[in-house]
Amino acid sequence: MKHRILFLAAAICLLGIAVSSASAASPDTRSFSVKSGGMLVVDVKMGEISLEPWEKGEVSVEARGIPDEEAKNLLIEQTGDDVHITFDPSHRRRNWNGPFFRIRVPSHYNADLHTGGGRIEERGALNGTFDATSGGGEVQVEHIIGNVKVKTGGGEIGIDAVDGDADLRTGGGQMNIHHVSGELVVVTGGGQIHIDGAQKSLEVKTGGGSIDVTDAPAGTRLSTGGGSLGVNGSRGRVKVSTGGGHLELRNLTGSVEASTGGGSVSAELDPTDTEPSTVTTGGGDIEFSVPASAKATIHATIRLDDASPGDYDITSEFEMQKKNDNSDNDEIDRTYVLNGGGQEIRLKTTNGNIEIRKK
Repeated sequence: MKHRILFLAAAICLLGIAVSSASAASPDTRSFSVKSGGMLVVDVKMGEISLEPWEKGEVSVEARGIPDEEAKNLLIEQTGDDVHITFDPSHRRRNWNGPFFRIRVPSHYNADLHTGGGRIEERGALNGTFDATSGGGEVQVEHIIGNVKVKTGGGEIGIDAVDGDADLRTGGGQMNIHHVSGELVVVTGGGQIHIDGAQKSLEVKTGGGSIDVTDAPAGTRLSTGGGSLGVNGSRGRVKVSTGGGHLELRNLTGSVEASTGGGSVSAELDPTDTEPSTVTTGGGDIEFSVPASAKATIHATIRLDDASPGDYDITSEFEMQKKNDNSDNDEIDRTYVLNGGGQEIRLKTTNGNIEIRKK
């Protein structure tokens, strides 16, 4: 009896393996001869996409992890020099993250990739337009020579190099972006953002995460609902704002418009523009530095809200030319004319100190 039970258990185990093997995913690989300049279109309800450019005149598609019973829902077809891939599974299985698509295209090719929730990555140097959308997975780009659009419901976005314009959006994931030669637009619902190497123009918006930018181009605009904001290096006018975080602005050249709802501000500016500059905080201290040789006129104001003039002060390493405190004792105001005057710079805070230094 014991041997019979063991035999039945073994048979059931083998049957389970056989059933599992029958429904297990088997790789599906197909190749298509195409010319440069065609378009790859991927529209899958779920799954990870890996795109790799190569020097062959063909598109190679390898689909892994699709159960045999779902193979009928995979469509791969060619139209001229374009290749289309679609996958819409009949059922969503538990503990199944979907298939993996490894796709190789000519180095001069265009890509329009969409997945309902998986990761998208581009590896190598692709010369063409690149559009990528994921319902929530991360998107990683190594090198695109052309314009880029990326959108994900909440995953991280990473960009190593784009020789063209880039429009990058995520519902809440962090972003790490290096080298974009064209116009760069970055939007996230709340993730942290780090950018260096933006060449032409830069616009960044986040609902609440911090922003960190190195070498900001002229016309840069940065805003966050409440996180800290840092810029190290600029090449023209920069506009930055946060609902309440700290501002750390280093090595700025040109002019600046900076505001925070209540955080402290530390700023270094070489005022070479003719446009005025303003630095405003709703309640923190301001530390402001300019070169000793700068030509500028600085107006520094502290508004006193339920505070006395002795509680806060304006200090400067430059000589004061004018004291404009009002008679109601609710405002401290000083004017400093540097080297004959020049760019107008206004520093304003409420219930905070202002310190002006020589850089």
